[in-house]
Amino acid sequence: MGELVNADVRRAAVGALRELGLSSDSGDRADAGRGLACFAEMEEAVGPLLKLVLDREDTFVTRVTAEALLRRQDRAGLMVVASALAVADPSHGDWIHTAVLDAFAVTPATATTRCGSAMS
Repeated sequence: MGELVNADVRRAAVGALRELGLSSDSGDRADAGRGLACFAEMEEAVGPLLKLVLDREDTFVTRVTAEALLRRQDRAGLMVVASALAVADPSHGDWIHTAVLDAFAVTPATATTRCGSAMS
C-alpha cells in the first residue's frame, strides 16, 4: 500500500512542478527545472524537462535545469540533456556546455586530482 501512495505523491509532485514550469516567470521555471530533475526517471517528467532545458525565453532556465540533471550522474539525467543538446540551437548548446562544466566542476585543482598530474 505504501508504494502506491508514494507513486501517487511522486506523480502529484511532478504535476505541480510541470505546472510551475509553465509560469511566465523565469525564476519559477528554473525552480521547476531543478525540482523536476529529481524525477527525471519518471516518464511524465521527461517532456517538461526537455522544454525547460530548451527554454525559449531565458537560457538561465536552460543552464540550471541541465546542471541539475547532470548532477544526478545517471542515465535518466544524461538522456534528457543529450536529447536536448541534439536539437539545441547554438545559444542553448553553449549554456548546456556551461552546465556540464558547472556540474562536474572541472578546474585546474580538480583536474590535478582526477588526472594525477598538474595542468599547465
